[in-house]
Amino acid sequence: MIAALALVGATALPRVLGDDVLAADLISSDGEVVGVERFDRIIAKHTEDDVTYPAVPTSGGPHYPRWLACGEWTEPVPEEVVAHDLEHGTFWFTYDPERVDADDVARLRDVLPADGILSPFPGLRAPIVLTVWARQLELDDVDDAGLEAFLIAYGDEHTAPEPLASCKGGLRPEDLDDLGLGGGVAA
Repeated sequence: MIAALALVGATALPRVLGDDVLAADLISSDGEVVGVERFDRIIAKHTEDDVTYPAVPTSGGPHYPRWLACGEWTEPVPEEVVAHDLEHGTFWFTYDPERVDADDVARLRDVLPADGILSPFPGLRAPIVLTVWARQLELDDVDDAGLEAFLIAYGDEHTAPEPLASCKGGLRPEDLDDLGLGGGVAA
């Protein structure tokens, strides 16, 4: 199943750069994507306390006991909740709404895996940041071949402490409000 998912990702996604750079060219022999930032020794534990994460946005760590529902969110979401999704193997695509237009958000939505979360994150250091547990990749635009490479390299969820756990049944906007966590509006 995982190999099939990677194959679908490799063939269904467009080859995004016209200068002969392909996603496969960006995956090293050890399976990492060129340019990805690694965050080792991340502890996965439940907490309801505020957490300061070493990566912005978080790439995992102590997290809220419940996770966020998958899909597109139109407002920023609490990192403490998304960190739980990352523990389950979820992809998190964040973008700076000041630097990414609606067409590019739609393109991100189109390639977002079913077990993925897409949300704005104002003030990002790059226009787009792709995240899985303990890995992040910054992109200047949605046409970067790194997007496809990231999906292929980490689609098997091997970096996650609890891979292949679904984000189905996760918190919705009304749940976040009821818990006092604030957060986005799911599209």
